[in-house]
Amino acid sequence: MSLIYRQADASKYPAEPIIDYKSARDVDQIALQAGTDHQSLYVAVALSRELTGGRWAAGFTAQQEAFGQFGDMQVHMLAAHTVDSPASPGILQFDATVPQLAVALITIPGSPHRQGGNGSLFGRRLAVS
Repeated sequence: MSLIYRQADASKYPAEPIIDYKSARDVDQIALQAGTDHQSLYVAVALSRELTGGRWAAGFTAQQEAFGQFGDMQVHMLAAHTVDSPASPGILQFDATVPQLAVALITIPGSPHRQGGNGSLFGRRLAVS
């Protein structure tokens, strides 16, 4: 996934925007990390035999969901974003127990509310490819 940022001053941000990472085993939900004062992108990667999907907490916008095979397990990649920094953003709920799970929190620099922005990234559309 490549992200294109517009009107952001990235000079004061690290080259690696992953600011938090957590993992878990044998869970059917995970508490999401608190975001930052910007747009936050969450990417969850789960390894499971039975998982068919997940549900993000209220206030999240799902971006992409992808599946692939890894041995006798399936790899599930789910991505969603949210604006601002809720102290407790909620949970990501799965429809089955996930033997292995990792969630990365990625900060997208720039103010989401610049010049009357509508809550989307920098008041403009986020390009994901």
